Amino acid sequence: MTATLPDDVWNRLDPAAGALPRRTRLRLAVTGFALLGALGVGAGLWFAGAIVPRLEATPGFDAQYVRPDGTLEQPFGRFAPPSRRMRHTLYLHNGGSDPVELTGIGADAPGLRVVRVALGDTHLTGNRWSTGGAEFKPGDTYQLRPDEQLTVELDYDVTDCDLVSAGQPGVPVRLRRFFGEQTVLVYPPNVVIEPGGWHATEFPDPRAVGWQRYLAEAACGRLPKA
Repeated sequence: MTATLPDDVWNRLDPAAGALPRRTRLRLAVTGFALLGALGVGAGLWFAGAIVPRLEATPGFDAQYVRPDGTLEQPFGRFAPPSRRMRHTLYLHNGGSDPVELTGIGADAPGLRVVRVALGDTHLTGNRWSTGGAEFKPGDTYQLRPDEQLTVELDYDVTDCDLVSAGQPGVPVRLRRFFGEQTVLVYPPNVVIEPGGWHATEFPDPRAVGWQRYLAEAACGRLPKA
């Protein structure tokens, strides 16, 4: 059996019953548009590097012995390293659309102690100039502009060869932002050690080690003979 409602009951039913009031619907619509706008602005700021700077290490690797007299020498399978001080060259690029203010680069790590940081050649797309490897001391700042690449020289004393990790640690880069201090990690390419040299790689390779492991092998006379 199917029950039916009398006509007078149907006539008394409000067709708008259960619907949200017009003012509430307007508020929800405005809130939805505001959220979409905020998401769009946030995405734009993210890709511009305004929230998290788009700093990256561009491909390339270089390492040199720093002799006691300050001169440099490439480590090509030496059995008698001239020192345990090594220079690692980092190629730092600002991939965002906003400038970033650098306040510090690098940090001590197991088996490694930072003894000098210098800013080497810098260039923009289509332009190039040299800063002469000016030392970057505590308290100094440098504004890295959009699409600018900065060559950073990091000198390390290898204090314990066996403590240096073979993984891929990031190089900390400290920044001054509009909301305070911030540290981001930049990851240089891994290195495949070869007799008489090396090659940098961005791809998984069972032979590859982190850049810092190469410094340790060179400083401790463990490079394969050329």
